Parts: sequence; structure tokens; C-alpha cells
Amino acid sequence: MPWLLLLASTVIPLPGLGGPYPPSRFLAILGFGAACGTLPFRIAPLLGRTHIIILISWTLLLAARMFTSCVKLGYGYDLAHILNILENTCQGRFLYSDYLEGSILSYHLYLTLGLLAPLYQIGRSALLLQCVQLLLMATGAWLLASGAERRFGPFAGVGSLLLLLMHPFYQGQSLHEFDPGVIGFFGASLALYGYGASRTVICCAGIMMALLSKEHFAPGAILCGMMLSTDRRTRRRGTAMAILGFSTLIVYYGWTFLTSQGEGLLLQASIRLKNTGGSTGILHNLVAPNRIGYILHMLIPGGLLALAGWAWLVPALPELFLNVLSTFPMFRSTGHYAVLTLPFFAWAVASGIARFSAQGANTFPLKYVVSTSLAAALLSNLGPLSHSIAFYDFLQSDGYGEAEAVRTFVSGFPGGTVAVLGSHRTLTLLADREPAIELPYRDMSPILSMKDLMLFDLTKPRPPPGYFFIAGRPGMSLYRRDTTMDSGDPQ
Repeated sequence: MPWLLLLASTVIPLPGLGGPYPPSRFLAILGFGAACGTLPFRIAPLLGRTHIIILISWTLLLAARMFTSCVKLGYGYDLAHILNILENTCQGRFLYSDYLEGSILSYHLYLTLGLLAPLYQIGRSALLLQCVQLLLMATGAWLLASGAERRFGPFAGVGSLLLLLMHPFYQGQSLHEFDPGVIGFFGASLALYGYGASRTVICCAGIMMALLSKEHFAPGAILCGMMLSTDRRTRRRGTAMAILGFSTLIVYYGWTFLTSQGEGLLLQASIRLKNTGGSTGILHNLVAPNRIGYILHMLIPGGLLALAGWAWLVPALPELFLNVLSTFPMFRSTGHYAVLTLPFFAWAVASGIARFSAQGANTFPLKYVVSTSLAAALLSNLGPLSHSIAFYDFLQSDGYGEAEAVRTFVSGFPGGTVAVLGSHRTLTLLADREPAIELPYRDMSPILSMKDLMLFDLTKPRPPPGYFFIAGRPGMSLYRRDTTMDSGDPQ
């Protein structure tokens, strides 16, 4: 029967084959997992040397892609924004953003970002931050798998580790531009390790790290605490977790509205949940192919076995619903919109493996999870079925010479603050120049027009009055503000 399902997925012409989420892909993944689960191959059921080698090898593969992105100036606004915030923190302006002309805390609860300031002070590098992100993701995966092994048994530990490493969203979070949400991912994984190993102090430390990394983790902590409080053995721990999550939200929202009238939070809400047709628009998002594809791409790795541990999916529901309903493309794997979902999803899969293994299924659940995860990783990164940017497409593309020429051009800029219009590729090189950019949801023209320099990159120059051309190269033009006009002196 499994082999028939696999064969049918490659032969039957299902609707949507030409779209980004072909149904045949999901059938193929399930069929491949079920077929491989019936084969007599063996997976080492204990986390040990073999799995550490796999973890390191996979992380090095991701690191090669990440390093290539940095060298080619493939990262832009998000990473540059964090670099600018850390630069200002090192200069005494704690978590201040020049892009937003205010504290980032008015927009997001990125308090743990301050922990990286001493490291950034030592080496001011975009590559350094991306390496930190990879280490947080890899260490978090190992901690979660170790906790699952202690809580649910050896099969669950191995399954959750290999599931995470091959999950398309894990790859997306690891390779995208740095975001404090990955600190929250590490914190959530640490908390689950503490829970699985019955280490209360470690669990609490992980919860606090997650809560202070991004506001998305607070609703997750509340729901997780409520779920745990239904069990007499974990009632006190669950109640404390729910209270902690609720208190974090109250304090953060209260502080934000008192200091900035909630302007940043209201702006974030308008970007993500703006009215595009009222209830009709929301219903359209719920049934849109890309949203359904997002849910399937989250659940299909692991062969839907997470549904057997459905209770552990409850804490992820706030993030899942936000990503589905948002008009902003938060359903894509190439972002940081699954840092809350991934740890609990992997934990739910581990619970499902343990449940079926205990019912006499032996190693089939483990082999099924690993096989479906492998199929999802392959079909999401290779060829016409690619859901994210394929590894080989990016590694084979040219761009080193152009990136080096851009770096040389930027290094010759005169002193002063900079406005960047057009491409964001130079932003990571200008974090210490009080940069400003155009934003689609805010009028930035007054701020842009006050910068000393104005760079047009891969866009047609249209400098405002008072700027004159000083340098250029193919696709790039640099203008300088005429300070004599500001002082009123004749030219």
C-alpha cells in the first residue's frame, strides 16, 4: 500500500501541479515515508557520536550557504537593522534604531538582543551575527532532542533532531538575516530540555530567555502553562508559566503605551493585519493556497505524526494563526516566523513517536518521521518543486566580483550620515552611519532629506533639491547635501 501511494503521487495529475504547492509533493512525502518505514534498515536510536557528526555536517552545509550570502552582499535590511541597533547600543544608546528614530522596544520585545552587544563590540561583523544565529539554531536543536530523549525515550530524541535539521522552516530560519527570534528559539528549546530532564532552574531560564526575545513567545507560554496546569503533576509549574507569560505581556504593552502611546505596536498591527476586505479578506487568507501550503509545509515533514501529540501544538497556535491571517508574507519559510512553532512542533512529533512505539510499532514511527523529513528537505530545495531558494541555484550564481566592487566603492565614501534608496545590499556596510531608507508603511522623506549623503543603488537617481553628485559606478550614484544652502551662505 505505501508503495502504491508513492507511485500514485507521481502518476495521477492532481490540481495545482503548476503552482508553488503541488499536492503531489505532499502525497509523495507521505508515500516515501510509509514505504521506507517498511524497509529493514536501522537507525541508531540513541543520541550519540553519529548524530553529533550529522548535526555538525548539516550546520556546516548551512554555514557554507550563509557565508556565500555574506560575501555576495546577499543580506540587507533585517540584518543591517540589527547591526545598527547593536552599534548604537555599544555607543551608549541602548537598543536605539536609526531606521525608526527610536527604541526598537517600542516595536518589538528584543530585550535579549542587548546580550550580544559585548560580542559585537569585539568584532563588528555581519558574518559574526549570522554565525551566532547558526550556533543558536544548532545548539537549540540538540538541546530539544536531548530533552525529548529524556522525556519520551531514545526513538523520540533521534526523530526530533533529524526532523528539525531537515525541516524547510528550520533551514529558512537558519539562513535568513539575523533576528532576535532565534534567541527565543534557543530559549524555548532550553526550556523544553529542562522540562524533559526535570531541571526546573534550566526550564525557567529558557522560558525567560524566550519571553524577552520576542513578544510572540508570551502567548505561547500562556497556552503552554494552561495546558500543563490541567495535569496534577505539573499544575504548579504550568500555572507559574502562564502567569509569567501574561505578566510579560502586561508589563511590555503597558510600558510601550506609556512611553510612545503604542505607536510602534499599532504600526506593526496595521502592517500585518490591515483590512483588505473585512471578514471576507480574513476568510480569503484562511483558504488561500499559499496559506494552506504553509500549514502543510509545516506539518508534512514528520508525516503528520505531530497530530498524535496535538497537545504540544497548542502553544504554537498564536504564531500559526498570525502567519495565516497576516497580509504580510509571514507564511514563507525564508524568514523568522516559525521560531515559536518549530520547537513545539518537534516536541509534538517526539510525543507521537513515543506513543506509537509504545503500542508495539517498534522502529516504524522513527523511520517514518526521518523518511518524510528527508523527502520534504529534498523536494523543498531541489528543482521545479523547490519551495525555498535551492542551494545549488545560489551557490552556482555569480556575484563575487560585483560585491567586491560595491565594497570598494562604499569604503571610499566621505564622512557623514547616509540615506540609501533602492537596493538594500549596502546597508550591512553602513550600520555606523545612522542610515535611513524608504519604508512602504511610513513617510521617510523628511528623515532622508536630512542625511549628509544620499546613495541610489540599482534605482534611478531622483535627489531632492540641495544635493549634488560626487561619485558613481555602474548602477550606483552618490550625492552630497549642499551645506552652504543650510547656512544661507551664497554659493
